[in-house]
Amino acid sequence: MEMGSPPIILNHRVFSPSFVPDRLPHRERELSNLTNALRNYLSEGGPAAALIRGRPGLGKTVVSLRAAREFSRGELVLVHVNCRKYPTAYAVFSMIVRQIGGSLPERGLSSHEMFRLLEEYLSEGPRPLMIILDEVSYLRDLDEVLYPLLRIHEGSSISIPPFVLAIAREWQPDFLVDRTLREFFVIRMKFKPYTKQELFDIIRDRAEMGLAPGSYTPDILDMVAELASDLGDARRAIFLLYRAAVKAQEEGSGGIGPDHVRLAAEEELPPVARASLEELPLHEKLLLAAAARRLSSSDKPWVKTGELKEEYALLCETYGVPPLKHTAIWKRIRILARDGLIRIRRSSRGMRGQTTLISIDEPASRLYEILERMLDRELGRIKE
Repeated sequence: MEMGSPPIILNHRVFSPSFVPDRLPHRERELSNLTNALRNYLSEGGPAAALIRGRPGLGKTVVSLRAAREFSRGELVLVHVNCRKYPTAYAVFSMIVRQIGGSLPERGLSSHEMFRLLEEYLSEGPRPLMIILDEVSYLRDLDEVLYPLLRIHEGSSISIPPFVLAIAREWQPDFLVDRTLREFFVIRMKFKPYTKQELFDIIRDRAEMGLAPGSYTPDILDMVAELASDLGDARRAIFLLYRAAVKAQEEGSGGIGPDHVRLAAEEELPPVARASLEELPLHEKLLLAAAARRLSSSDKPWVKTGELKEEYALLCETYGVPPLKHTAIWKRIRILARDGLIRIRRSSRGMRGQTTLISIDEPASRLYEILERMLDRELGRIKE
C-alpha cells in the first residue's frame, strides 16, 4: 500500500474460512433445522447423529459451528475435527481428548486408551458433547471411529451419548451403505449450491463488515458473484473479493476495480491460452480485442453490446477490415461466450433499456495487449 493511501481492508478476519458470522444469508432454514435437532437432543433425548452433505463452499461447516454456538453458554461442549487433516482413529481421538481438556502423557497413548479417556469424560462430565467430524469421507479408519462413537453409551454409565455430526462432500458417502451405520443418521441434510444472487448477498455482508465504505461498488460485487456462480461456491466468492481488495490496496488504489477482480480470479482460474487466441477467426479476435480495450479503460466490469460494436468498428477501421453487420456480430459474440472467452447476460431492470452485457474473466489490459500484437502481426495497421 502506498504511503498516505487509506486502507481498503478494515477487518481481515471476516474473510477467513474460519470466521463464523452472526448472520448466514440463505442458510437460515438449514441453520434452524440443525439447531432444532440439537435442541431436541438436549431436552428430549432425540437422535444423537446427523449428516450434512454437499460440495465445498456451500456453508456446511459454518452452519454447523453457528448452530453449536447457540448452545455454547454452558449447555454443550464442542469438538471440531477435520478428518482430512487427521485421517486416522488415533489422530481423531487424540484431537477429541485434547479439545475436551484431557492431558496426554508424554509416552503417548493408543487410540483405544484415548477412547477410554473419552468414555470417562462422558461418564463424569456435567455437559453433553457435540463432535463435528468434518470431511468425514477422508477417514481411513471409518469403522474404528464412527461405530465406537455412535455406540459409546451402550452398556456404560454414560447417560447422554455425544452428538456426532458428520460432514461429507459426497452426495452418498460410502459409510451409508452399511445399514447399521445408516440407521444412526436419522437426520440428513443436503446443501445445494448458491445462486449468483445468493452469492452476491453473502459477499455484500462480508464487504460491509470488512471493507472500507466506498471502496467497492455493487457492480464489483456482481462481478465476483458471477465468477463464483459456476459452482455456487461461497468460499470461492469470499476469497476472490478478499484477494481483489488486497491487490487494490497493494496498488494504492482508492477502491477495487474490475481488473483487480480479474487478477484475483487468475490466481485460481486458468488464464486464456495463447494458442486458443491464435486459432480464433479474425472477427472473433477483433471483437474480443474490442471488449478488452473498452473494459481496460472503464471502471465497469461489463460493456454494453452497443459499446462493443462501436469499439469493434474503430478497430476494423484501424486495421482496414470491413466490419460485420449486426446479425453476424451477434453470432460471433455467442460463439465467444460458448467457448468461455467472454460472459454474456441480460441487463438488470434498473438499467435503462434492455441490452446484453459482456464481460471477460482475464485482466482486460493484458488481454488487449496480447490480441493487439496478434492483430498487428496478422494485419498491420492502416497508417495515418
